[in-house]
Amino acid sequence: MQTITKHYIDGAFVESHGREVMDVINPTSAQVIGRVTPADGEDPRRAIAATKRAFATSGRSTKEERSKIVRRPHEVVSARIDDIRSWRADLENGKPLPIAVPVSLKD
Repeated sequence: MQTITKHYIDGAFVESHGREVMDVINPTSAQVIGRVTPADGEDPRRAIAATKRAFATSGRSTKEERSKIVRRPHEVVSARIDDIRSWRADLENGKPLPIAVPVSLKD
């Protein structure tokens, strides 16, 4: 079972400042399938500070450079969409895949 303790802030995965740990439960079986450490008040503050630093220089980048950055997460998720649909159907929603399929990434 995986425990996720990091958040993606300022271009890197960093340990959560929060210390609470929550179970992730499969609604079909009521079994714990993972654990997560949610953010506390400090984690969003770090993310906001990183965003402010990035915003100060992003105005000097071209529209094409910014578009490339924004498109990259879409490309990564799109490449694994079938896996994501399956995980969401089986583990998060407890629904059969045909009902859970509304996860869609249209261009």
